Amino acid sequence: MRVIGVDRPGMGLSTFQRGRTLLDWPDDVLQLMDGLGIERFSVLGGSAGGAYALACARVIERGRLRGVGVVSGYAPPGSGLGGLSPKERFLLGNPSVMRAVMYWRVGRFVHSRNDKVWRDMAREMGYEGNDIAGVLESLREPFKQGVNGYVHDGVLINKEWGFELEEVKGKVRLWYGDEDENTPIEMGKWMEERLSGGSLKTFEGEDHFSLLTKRGERILKELVSDG
Repeated sequence: MRVIGVDRPGMGLSTFQRGRTLLDWPDDVLQLMDGLGIERFSVLGGSAGGAYALACARVIERGRLRGVGVVSGYAPPGSGLGGLSPKERFLLGNPSVMRAVMYWRVGRFVHSRNDKVWRDMAREMGYEGNDIAGVLESLREPFKQGVNGYVHDGVLINKEWGFELEEVKGKVRLWYGDEDENTPIEMGKWMEERLSGGSLKTFEGEDHFSLLTKRGERILKELVSDG
């Protein structure tokens, strides 16, 4: 199994792209695969990345896609806000407030080299108990260029995606933890009902951050078993 992690625009080493949409992403993936000489591949997206995986499922022909997977993924705005906390309901219902909060929440950490600051952020995001060195590295990497990419991602997944889930053909695997408060299981159930090939699996006792950390190998094996 060869795993390739791709920086979305504005994150890590990838240039920020103003005005981009979710449907711009599949072409980026195809160009990367062509450049690497890879004919068939699977796509896996976690959290906000789930929307990008579904965009690939909508656009890329199934002759090239072996499998498509979403881990703890956000659902489109039309799914409603079932299962979310009152705070999350308020933020997702007020895009301008959400944007300001995202800039404040992450912007205050971005240029700090103080590990305690980043440890506090890790705890705030629910990473308590995981390998802290790896967590700190993974948190810093996306923000090398600032927070514009992160904030734009938050905006994109909370407005119309540019396609309907009913338009996505072929099998799509969905994995959710039953203790996830960021992307509640209701989101996974809502998407499974609308995806013609949706297949939902729930893990007991796992939340938004622990699912991929603890069950990642199993998830990857199930993903590559398709196609």
